[in-house]
Amino acid sequence: MWFLTNEGIDRYNGKDIKHYKLIEENKESSFPIHLGWLYFEEKGKLWVIGKAGRIFQYNQEHDVFNRVYKLPKTPVNISYGYMDCNHRIWLCSRYSIALYDTQTGEVHQMSNELKSSITSIEQVDNNHFFMGTDKGLRYVKLENETLQIVPLEPLDKIQAQISSLYFHQESQRLFIGTFEKGVFAYEHTATTDYTLQYGFERCKHCPNQASEPDRAIDSDRRYGYTQNQHELVYLGTVHRLQLQKPQ
Repeated sequence: MWFLTNEGIDRYNGKDIKHYKLIEENKESSFPIHLGWLYFEEKGKLWVIGKAGRIFQYNQEHDVFNRVYKLPKTPVNISYGYMDCNHRIWLCSRYSIALYDTQTGEVHQMSNELKSSITSIEQVDNNHFFMGTDKGLRYVKLENETLQIVPLEPLDKIQAQISSLYFHQESQRLFIGTFEKGVFAYEHTATTDYTLQYGFERCKHCPNQASEPDRAIDSDRRYGYTQNQHELVYLGTVHRLQLQKPQ
């Protein structure tokens, strides 16, 4: 198990905890850490994204984390770091997005057409993504290294800070965690001519615990989603763990 901390990265092997420093230009990094996101790529490659626009890769042979890229303009506040299925790492700031290709090392800069801080991303296919921001949720298309907003009325009407997103590929169902406004589920399907059809509903929450008879899921802040082998989606909140099974 890997953990990101204010001091660097820790690994727990079931018995011992090992602390890792970050290496920049062949020496231990002297910059503030500010790590934010950790991703496993295919073939076991491990990537760590920093909130200041740095990307580190784990070198298994030497058991160290080396910096492979940093944004040229610093300091930069990265609101969200994401790795998609096309081997690209997204460094998202309020007005721009940098795409780092983990296979070639190439970087492309593009404008953040949402003009707000991105808080969560979920990939639908090679070119389409759901993007949550501090103001709402949009459906976008990435084409020719340019971000294009695709209008979807149910999603465009959401006016809330998006805490987290989880897209269930098999059911084409998007779970949307918001700050203070609850959890939503969005049915996303496409016909052969790519005309989008959709449904939108508020998730029903699990029965309240006896110790908290007046607390509903709408008052909880969502921190993340995960899914197990039984197709159950677990919703992590500040107060509890909820679950829902995709239809």
